[in-house]
Amino acid sequence: VSSAGILLTRPFAKTLLKEEPKKSGVYALIGERMKVVKTIDNVEGTGQVEWKGERWQATSEDDAVIEEGTWVKVIRIEGVSLVVKEEVNQKNG
Repeated sequence: VSSAGILLTRPFAKTLLKEEPKKSGVYALIGERMKVVKTIDNVEGTGQVEWKGERWQATSEDDAVIEEGTWVKVIRIEGVSLVVKEEVNQKNG
């Protein structure tokens, strides 16, 4: 009876306990909020953001110039650059 109970409830329990796969490496930065420490200008080829004390090269998703001190969100990774988008509702921090 115990074996039958385990066999019948195991599939249900697996679906309840299923975890999302964790992102690793640089891809863990996607979705993170970062502060611009060097103005992002795709035309000039400049731009840096900082996250947990590390600086990363960044480009703007829509070619907009994003000023230093602005908060952005990482959209994707292209080569060695983080592609970012300015946050609409910025918070100081």
